[in-house]
Amino acid sequence: MRSRNRHRLLRLLHETPPRGHRAAAAAVQETQQCSISSSTIIEQLASNRPEFQELLLSSFHTLLDFESLVEALSLNTSVTRIRIHGFFVEKLSSQRQDRLWETVGNLPSLEELYLNYFVDFSLHSTALSQVLHRALYLRKLSIHDSNFVWKDDDNEDSRISLKDHKSLTTVNISQLQTPVDTGYSSLNLLIDMLATAPNVNKIMLRVAQDQHYPISSQSLELLSLKSLKILDLRNIVLSNDSMIEFMQHLMHSKEQQPKPLGRTLKDIALQCDEVLNEEACVAMGQMLQQNTTLERLELWGARIDDGGLVFIANSLKINRSLKVLQLSHDNITKAGQQAIVGMLERNCFLESIILRCFDSHTFLATIDFYLTMNATQIRRLMINENASKEQIFDKLVVHTNRLDYLFHLLRGNPSFVE
Repeated sequence: MRSRNRHRLLRLLHETPPRGHRAAAAAVQETQQCSISSSTIIEQLASNRPEFQELLLSSFHTLLDFESLVEALSLNTSVTRIRIHGFFVEKLSSQRQDRLWETVGNLPSLEELYLNYFVDFSLHSTALSQVLHRALYLRKLSIHDSNFVWKDDDNEDSRISLKDHKSLTTVNISQLQTPVDTGYSSLNLLIDMLATAPNVNKIMLRVAQDQHYPISSQSLELLSLKSLKILDLRNIVLSNDSMIEFMQHLMHSKEQQPKPLGRTLKDIALQCDEVLNEEACVAMGQMLQQNTTLERLELWGARIDDGGLVFIANSLKINRSLKVLQLSHDNITKAGQQAIVGMLERNCFLESIILRCFDSHTFLATIDFYLTMNATQIRRLMINENASKEQIFDKLVVHTNRLDYLFHLLRGNPSFVE
């Protein structure tokens, strides 16, 4: 029995390469589920036990009696989360695949659906449509490490709409592979589908790292989603022109044309594998001056020269919402360092800056002080006329005992020394 479980664990690790603590915990949980016998799974499904809320169908479950599985699942009202691996589906005939998707979609208690590892056997849009057409109470959809093919991509009838999925709030699609010849159209149709979800607040759409697609104007449709708070489009590559268009839509000016979008957006991650030109940096700076909701901005892959960095830093002097800024930068000169420090002297809200190639310890210590003081909200108390010195010192004692922070604080505020 011990050797058999070890063999199962090795197979599971082969199916699911560990990626951090969460992935490792998930792997252990799936290993435990794999140790459940086929008869026990069907018995638990049929008995509607409230503690049996998650169903895993992986390569370990190919010996399940399919008819019994479908019958038990069709009568179940307790399972809220289903994980289906491509290794399981590829062993089924096309007719049985259709029945599986229909049965899963009809499950009345289904809230979360995870489709993973459709590698040698691709996940087709028709299968996704069969589930989503029925699972109207789904809250979370996740597709990971899978080949995705949109069937009949030139046929309007093949489109999938999520307008009736009012419960859907989270969509996570990662490590997505699409065919070389139809990958761009498949990706755009997927974006079209996501843009119809009325109440989604988080969308992560990442293609595999070896499949960088230029982003289309259709992606801007995602910004029109009224409830969207988190948008992660990493590995879908922006050009400078696309970056400008994105930033223009994120401006929150009443006079802005086109009409500003993304008013609820708090977290956005984009990718641009070019050197950002002056126009793109100006657009980003103007957006940071006017946007009042964005709290996290990640820009992956792009390179920004000192002129662009200075403009962006100066724009952040008046921004009161952004807490995390990630930018790529190959060589920060003294001018860029001075711009960042000058910005932090006035910005009391930014808590984290992620830049590459820091080589000045003094510069690092200075920005570390400002960012830490911002994160503890001490500097906001300092500029508050109604805040007492006692309030400031009490907050300082609670959050830090570092002498270098005290030194910076007292050097900049000599009136505190009594």
